[in-house]
Amino acid sequence: MSLFQFGKKEKIKQSFSDTEGVWPRRAIVDVLEQRYAEVEDLGEHQGFALYGVTENQIRFVVVLVPANGAPDMIGEVGFLARFVGFTLTDPGRDAVNRNLHISVLEEGGEGDLLLIGGIKASGAFQAAGFSLVLDAWRRDIIITLQGIEGTSAPTAFAAAQLEEVRSYASNAARIGVGRAGEGAARALTSGDDGRVDELARATRSASSQEMLGQGGLLAAFVGGRKAVATCPNCNGRGKIGMLAKTCPSCGGKGVIISDQ
Repeated sequence: MSLFQFGKKEKIKQSFSDTEGVWPRRAIVDVLEQRYAEVEDLGEHQGFALYGVTENQIRFVVVLVPANGAPDMIGEVGFLARFVGFTLTDPGRDAVNRNLHISVLEEGGEGDLLLIGGIKASGAFQAAGFSLVLDAWRRDIIITLQGIEGTSAPTAFAAAQLEEVRSYASNAARIGVGRAGEGAARALTSGDDGRVDELARATRSASSQEMLGQGGLLAAFVGGRKAVATCPNCNGRGKIGMLAKTCPSCGGKGVIISDQ
């Protein structure tokens, strides 16, 4: 038995691993009960073990597909959430689907949208790994809700409205670097007098914030702008002298990290 039956015209994405495996049903349910406050055993129907979950007022069903001849061992895990009273154009639905990770959004009837996802068990079960799957499912729900409701992420994320958050989290490009810099300069000014708005002021006032040019933020974030070298003062040991004092040059790390 399989959760999905793939035909030539079906649009459901097959993101399952090619490696066969089975997971203990009890271990899966334990993770569900640890993560969610409301988990309801809906029983077994047509060979599927169903568990209803409610998270922050959103309801969905986790579908466990037992391996053949082993009802306590699971070969596939599926997810389904139904959204009633919503409509999406085909381009709108396609836009949502392009951003989904383990799911697909399809029409289930007039004003009825179904978000369906799943994975095939692969390798030994690990609670931490399965939690990442649940994180991916949650992300897919968020993307779907944003698409069908038209709510912007800053509006839904209350902390984004806090001045303390917006001020500290500001990352701005160096003004005047190429076309991207020109765009940033325009974005960071308001009014005819060219006054810099609160985002620019907050960014400029943060002494630890480096103004980076085009591509600089990405390079810095992934570490491409940093050069790592063995500390010449302690030869990488992090300690100096007979008393093994912390090396003042590298702070005990044994390496010197500097901007390229």
